[in-house]
Amino acid sequence: MSKSPPSASDALAHATAEDLRALIGTLRRRLREEARAGDFTPSQIQVLHLLERDGPATVAGLARALDVRPQSMGETLTVLKAAGAVSGAPDPNDGRQTVLSLTPAFRQKVKASRA
Repeated sequence: MSKSPPSASDALAHATAEDLRALIGTLRRRLREEARAGDFTPSQIQVLHLLERDGPATVAGLARALDVRPQSMGETLTVLKAAGAVSGAPDPNDGRQTVLSLTPAFRQKVKASRA
């Protein structure tokens, strides 16, 4: 069975989709670069709130609580770690996992902002 060659409209749609994908990537990079320290996305704020309210948690536990993939949670936590808001320590019960918590410095910022 032979495939017919793509039509001009198919080729245009494919090219447009590729251009759009590239533009979205550029926009995301620029938005990240322009975000000030302390500016968090809604998903990052949810993670910070959970860690403050419920205490330390693993990546898998946070992902389950927010109904996201562990890979997505890992990306969120990478940003929060780089911002100094979250730190990790080996899980004493399972060395393969990391227990994440708010850093003392970030807790102080939260406390000061509420005073």
